[in-house]
Amino acid sequence: MSEPKEIETVKVDYTPELRAAISAILPSSDPLDDPNFNSIEFINQLFPTEQSLGNLDNAINNLKVKIHRIDHDVIKSIRQQTYAGSKGKEDLDLAKGAIQELFNKINDIKRKAEQSEVMVQEICRDIKSLDYAKRNLTTTIKALKRLHMLVTGIEQLKVMVEKQQYREVGNLLEAVTQLTTYFEEYKNVPKIAEQQKQINELKKSLRQKIYDHFTSVIDKKVQYTDKTPAQLNDICFVIDALGPTSRQEFVDWFCNKQLNEYNRLFRPEDETAKLEQAERRFTWIKKTLRTYDENYTAVFPPSWRMDEKITEEFCKRTREQFVHILEKTSAQLDHNVLILTIQKTLEIERQLNQRWAGSTVSAYNSEESEAFSEEEVSEEEPEENENPHSAEAIKKRYKRFQKQKDKERRRKEKESKKASEQTLESKFKGKISSCFDPYMHVYIAHEDKAMSDLIDRLLKEESWSVEDERTKILRSCTDMIYYFKESITHCSQLSRNQAFFDLYKLSLIHI
Repeated sequence: MSEPKEIETVKVDYTPELRAAISAILPSSDPLDDPNFNSIEFINQLFPTEQSLGNLDNAINNLKVKIHRIDHDVIKSIRQQTYAGSKGKEDLDLAKGAIQELFNKINDIKRKAEQSEVMVQEICRDIKSLDYAKRNLTTTIKALKRLHMLVTGIEQLKVMVEKQQYREVGNLLEAVTQLTTYFEEYKNVPKIAEQQKQINELKKSLRQKIYDHFTSVIDKKVQYTDKTPAQLNDICFVIDALGPTSRQEFVDWFCNKQLNEYNRLFRPEDETAKLEQAERRFTWIKKTLRTYDENYTAVFPPSWRMDEKITEEFCKRTREQFVHILEKTSAQLDHNVLILTIQKTLEIERQLNQRWAGSTVSAYNSEESEAFSEEEVSEEEPEENENPHSAEAIKKRYKRFQKQKDKERRRKEKESKKASEQTLESKFKGKISSCFDPYMHVYIAHEDKAMSDLIDRLLKEESWSVEDERTKILRSCTDMIYYFKESITHCSQLSRNQAFFDLYKLSLIHI
């Protein structure tokens, strides 16, 4: 009997990660599957005693059956793996073939699309050229129409200027100006440049005619009739059409024209330019404003504020002349003349503020009362049994919503008008009188002397006897306090700047 061959065993070591993965996929409680299997411990567990060796043959047979089953499973797995490998290769070949077929179809579609694009371009080539032609033709027709309107407008403008129909001139000039903005990009075209040159010459001619017309009216070279304000108002319409720059130039020219007489009457070297003659200056501006109200109120648009600008220029020139006079005569400046001039100046400033603030206040009050009456009359209350989803109810709610919005709008307008009113009330305050502030030391020196004389006189006249035992106040104290109060009140009317503070310090010294 031959000896059994020893079975050669090969120990395979797996990594811990692989063992964990196998245990997760194929969990097993069989000790033979344990990677740390110990054969001696396994045999001792099967045959713990000598009596258990009687089952040795059965245990050997069970192990042989298990080995046979494992061999069968291994062979089966090998066969399945071989079949799966050949099947996977066939599937891969089929996938490659499908991909190649899809690639060929994509190339075919791309080629057909390119052919279609070429065909569409050939079809649309003529249509596109016709479309460009139509667009260019439309632009050309539009430009020619506007050019015809421009040429016609210029010709009509020349006729209207010759006929002095200035209202029509203003309308045509605005239209022509708008047309020239369209041809701004064509200014290098000779025909357009020629039309632009004619327009500039017309505007220049118009400006000259406007100035000549107003000069003849101001200098009374022509008779001022009932039709004159309307004619001049039409000319103002033309000035507006000439643009903001031309309007500002005309406003400056008219102000200078009105103030030429003022410059002539109150030249610095004349006797009339002295501070003693300040009342004549203010009489002149009041007379000028009355003349303006009679002759030019209906001429200039309210938005120009021409009379206000004339007054501002008057205040500016008067202040400059006062500064020059004060600098020249500061050494021998008389207190009474200075105070009288300041009082007259403050009075004219107050009158000028009232002139413009008064009209604003009255207009504001009338609009406020009108808005309030409209709100009271038109307020509607909803009915108790009315369906809130009906058309009539929705309409009423919408009306109430609109009224609320209008009310809020009127409130904001009132606030803005109040702010405007406050601005107007102080518009001319200090325009002229501020030039006297650096010379108020003359007034302070006069008050210092007057307080000293008053105290000396009161000390001489004081009997030092108390008239009322309860108050124990000397009569001289009452007179002195009364004088100080009157002095402070008088100073506050003249100035509330540094002079007012200087008088306060002076009062402390004498008290």
